[in-house]
Amino acid sequence: MEKILKNAGYVPEEVALRKEIFTTEDLLAHCRDEKEKLKQLKKLSLLISKLESRMGRSFRLDSQAPYFEKVVDKVQVNNR
Repeated sequence: MEKILKNAGYVPEEVALRKEIFTTEDLLAHCRDEKEKLKQLKKLSLLISKLESRMGRSFRLDSQAPYFEKVVDKVQVNNR
């Protein structure tokens, strides 16, 4: 059954969410507009929450998590 779904172009929700998370992270890394950064950060938070609930486990995004550093490194905030 899984092979049939794969051949039909079906992508499991978890895979689609992970892909969208990586895309959003990339957008954050190259974004110059502060309002757009905020929008993308909110989107990233929502996507991570969806993935957590779908998988039944938490993605730690605190300062001790390796994933945190990855996100922080990609986000730059301009001080005015």
